[in-house]
Amino acid sequence: RRRKVNPLSTMRLGSIGSPKLSLLGTAFLLTCPALGLQLPRITPPTDPRDLVIKHVRDREQSGDIPPKQRLALACSVLHCPQPRWSEEATFTQRATDSRIVGRSSIVQTTESFDHDFQSDSSPDVSCAVGRISSLSASEVAVQWNVTWVPPTAGWLLNLPGEKVLTPYNHLSREISVFSWGAVGRLLGDVVLTGRVRVPLACIEGRSILCFRTKREEGKNETGIGHWELKSIKEELSYAEDLRRGVLKNRKCASDLRLFLETGRRPPAVSWTEWESTVSMCLPWRSVPGSGSLDIEPMSTDEGSTPALIFLIFVATTLIGFANLLAPELVGQSLFGPPNIIQDPFYSY
Repeated sequence: RRRKVNPLSTMRLGSIGSPKLSLLGTAFLLTCPALGLQLPRITPPTDPRDLVIKHVRDREQSGDIPPKQRLALACSVLHCPQPRWSEEATFTQRATDSRIVGRSSIVQTTESFDHDFQSDSSPDVSCAVGRISSLSASEVAVQWNVTWVPPTAGWLLNLPGEKVLTPYNHLSREISVFSWGAVGRLLGDVVLTGRVRVPLACIEGRSILCFRTKREEGKNETGIGHWELKSIKEELSYAEDLRRGVLKNRKCASDLRLFLETGRRPPAVSWTEWESTVSMCLPWRSVPGSGSLDIEPMSTDEGSTPALIFLIFVATTLIGFANLLAPELVGQSLFGPPNIIQDPFYSY
């Protein structure tokens, strides 16, 4: 007597779709629909891109994290839920060639990024995530940007009026010049429209997340695993432009240097050593006016007339405020009868 053989027991689950199917397996696949049998289904692991999109979306929609969050720099690195990280995951910063190994070390380091950066820059730092795309079946690219108000423009936040944040990263390939006309337009908008245009620094970056499949515990060799994060590679647009020699704006280069020095320093590296690393990792001297003793050039499109008008405006404003607030310092009011500071010293 011949023993009956169950076709399912003679087929390996992983061989479905392989060109080396046995004759028995082929016949079974062809006769299953006619017999009313249902083929076993293989559930593939979640796509890495969908995993990243869900994590970013949940983080943005969470009520506990406001849009302008305190851990903005950490959010520019952590684009995947931590339970899906490998214990040996690595973070590589391409601009400085720095590397951090280990999931716990990366998380602790990103928290120190925000602490160091906000102590030296504006506390109003935010991170926004843009396009998320798949480079391959196991690689995901995440585009993001970090914005803040430069320390040199912080005084504009104290002016009365509506604050209009204006990024200038689109001028990165133009040489920055000083213009009296721009200063006049800025003050004119404050007086005439009540709006204050505040410059906004912007660092654009791209993180490449590399995943690998890991089989779940308790599964056999044919079991389906899940994706886990293996490495993160970070690229910065300004750094790439600086290496190619096309970054010419001194302000943009200064923003990049501030971001690297205070926003990407590993805790194990001292401030002095890290500043030296940043100064040597990129060709900073290729940016016009980036030297410590360099003076920003004047705009060639305007002569001395805007400067003279600006000085007259400043002098008039100072005299007007002095007259209104403390007329005795001037000696008499410009808009009323003379004020005698004191009685005559001599009487005749």
